[in-house]
Amino acid sequence: MKNQITKETVYRIPADVKRESAVTLQEKHLLQKFTNILRADGKNYWFNAERFLRTAEEYNFTVSSMMRDIELSEYVEEEEIPSLKTLRRLLNYCEYPDEKLVVGIQAIKRIGKALYGNQNAFLEIIDEESLSCMAEQYLKIREQ
Repeated sequence: MKNQITKETVYRIPADVKRESAVTLQEKHLLQKFTNILRADGKNYWFNAERFLRTAEEYNFTVSSMMRDIELSEYVEEEEIPSLKTLRRLLNYCEYPDEKLVVGIQAIKRIGKALYGNQNAFLEIIDEESLSCMAEQYLKIREQ
């Protein structure tokens, strides 16, 4: 029973709940996804922290390098360029799972569009398949 995903565990906020045992970073990121739902165009999304971290790793976690490529991107207009502060906030959210997501969906879309030409590059649509996949990932982590 302890390892099952229930309605109560899906809707709680991990940063506000003290866990009885040590929790891995991967598990925290996964649980964090459940609580940070972004809405746009009548659809619900999760921020794909894993993909953002992989992208940041390509830039050696240097926000100024990421910003340079965003500014030089052919996919965004000058007024669509996010600030350094926005990039730092996203990176902090990914590196420290107890942080809250304080960046809006429009900024995340602009970053994805600038770096990949796809505004949903760092967003994962919430549907039946993604929920099933998330539950399977969680159970695999708990089995370890």
